[in-house]
Amino acid sequence: PDIEHIQKSAMCAWDIYTAWEELKDELEMYPDLVTFCCTYSALKRAAAVAVSVSMDEREYLYDQSQHVLGRAQRYSKKVAGSKRRKLLNTISRKEGARKTNKEPLAKDHIEYLKESYGEDFDILYEDNNIVVVNKPSGMICFHSHKTTNGKIKKKAKGNDKSKKRNEALMDDSDVEMNNMNHSDVSLEDALINIGISLSTLNSDALGIVHRIDRGTSGCIVLAKNDDAHARLLVEFFTRRVQKQ
Repeated sequence: PDIEHIQKSAMCAWDIYTAWEELKDELEMYPDLVTFCCTYSALKRAAAVAVSVSMDEREYLYDQSQHVLGRAQRYSKKVAGSKRRKLLNTISRKEGARKTNKEPLAKDHIEYLKESYGEDFDILYEDNNIVVVNKPSGMICFHSHKTTNGKIKKKAKGNDKSKKRNEALMDDSDVEMNNMNHSDVSLEDALINIGISLSTLNSDALGIVHRIDRGTSGCIVLAKNDDAHARLLVEFFTRRVQKQ
């Protein structure tokens, strides 16, 4: 589409969004995450290509896009449970602290990830906005009901001798149970456990914009920040993503 069409589409999306916000209580119909992301993406795109308009108009489009993204972030925290909200707040604080530091990369931990979750686990692509993972069969993308199974525990205090003695006392069933618990770590948790920041727009599944079944291996894209999450969600929702 040409620039004029992009700008008209953005203003149309903004008009529909604002009308919906004004009437949501009366209609008892409330904007959802897809609505927020589609509106945000349209406004952000229009601001990026608005070369023939004044600076004030570009700033207006950008400001409105940030308003919608902020609304989506508040919506995410509202629908999250209390424990999930605590996690979202923790991640937000970490992201603020990282602005002056180097962003950690999943590919720097690839040996640990392969050792923990299998040789099929791989980082296919990564930048500051997204990480593309080859998810191995048997790993779930996220837990719809949170579980402590597979949670990476802090190292217990004790000397190396006691640790080796305890390991020697473990029979085959103990080892198998330990592996089963560890294998139930979700893809979401596996990345969070190594310090990778993920988008918080989807409060139930951080960074997840699409998913594949537990028993299926394959490529999955995760968003590292809310801007990338919103734009990716629109691409998948409008079926513009080409899968090969």
